[in-house]
Amino acid sequence: MTTTITDVARNRTRRIFGGRGDDDLTGPSPAAAAMTQAFLAADGLFTEIDVDVATASEVGRGEPARRWGPIRDRYAAATDQYMQLIRSDEAGRRPNPAAYDACTRLLTDTNALMQRFARENRNELIAARGARFEAERSLHDARVSAARAAEALATVDARYAVYPSVTGAADALERALGLLETTLGAPDGAAAAAEIMRAADAAQAAVDAAPGRDTEARNALSSARTRLAAARTRTDLIAPIRSALLREFSATCSTDLIDNDRVAADRAAAAEQLLDDAQAAILRSEPESALACVTTAREALRTADDAVDAVRERLELLRGIKSDPTAAEKRVRFRLRDAQQLAMQRGTVIEWGSVLDAQSDRIDRARGLLDRVHPDFWGYHQALTAIDGDLTRVIDRVRGRASS
Repeated sequence: MTTTITDVARNRTRRIFGGRGDDDLTGPSPAAAAMTQAFLAADGLFTEIDVDVATASEVGRGEPARRWGPIRDRYAAATDQYMQLIRSDEAGRRPNPAAYDACTRLLTDTNALMQRFARENRNELIAARGARFEAERSLHDARVSAARAAEALATVDARYAVYPSVTGAADALERALGLLETTLGAPDGAAAAAEIMRAADAAQAAVDAAPGRDTEARNALSSARTRLAAARTRTDLIAPIRSALLREFSATCSTDLIDNDRVAADRAAAAEQLLDDAQAAILRSEPESALACVTTAREALRTADDAVDAVRERLELLRGIKSDPTAAEKRVRFRLRDAQQLAMQRGTVIEWGSVLDAQSDRIDRARGLLDRVHPDFWGYHQALTAIDGDLTRVIDRVRGRASS
């Protein structure tokens, strides 16, 4: 076992005030005894403050560390002087009593400096101590939770132990516990504790959920098959909707939707295959694999639904524009006037006036898309949407500059 400076001092104290020291030497003079007592007092206070200062730096309160540096150096010098006198004494070369007295004064003065430092930095040191204690408490709680979770993992039914959620949670808990090996201070300790708690909670949740996974997978599969049937029915609606689009509007208004029926059918077929895979996984007692297949199948069905909705929504949008083609134009022109008035109020006409004036020309050109033999309602809508977006950005810039 390593002997510290403090151990040496305490051993000497035992020899002075009674008992036998480790080396059973004759006790030193009263001056040496006073020096040793001064050292023990300074050493105890130094250890307490030094730990708090280190923690303060770790938690972002670095000012005490800068003020502590010179005092720390002074303590180190006093300790070195003390040890030199001890070594001389132990070697039979007892120093002059004046040397003991000088070292005692140095230690006493250093102790006084440390006490003043502790008073002047009381708030920072208390906060650092609290952060350290909180990290230690959090780590304790995390270890307790980890132990409970590890016990649950160790005793889980063998049928569930191979579930990916259980094995993954066990691996995550092991990795989180590994963080303890690299924990160096209060912030690291708090972060490690939080990660361990999350991993422990996830592990416990995985164990608790495991027995119900089979039922969950069967219910999810049944629900997804119902949704698949609905998606196929909706996919059949694309053809008549597209036919209405082509009858009522020019082909350019739906060119980008030409493959939506194929997309919807392909995604529905992919979902059906995934649901068949899920059924097979359930029969193999692999409910979590089944749930993964169902989740992917739902994503495919969502894409199929989106493809159908895009065609239906396009028809509804174009019919709305056709019934009142000037409504959208009026809304955009109203926003343009608002933007122009804002620029005048904020004194930014020189910067944005020409930009805003150009939007009026863009609106006129967009209106021209409706003056054709076959009006391009979709192009008209896209053009106005783009202009509206540009106006929004200009208005944000004008307001931002004025407030900056």
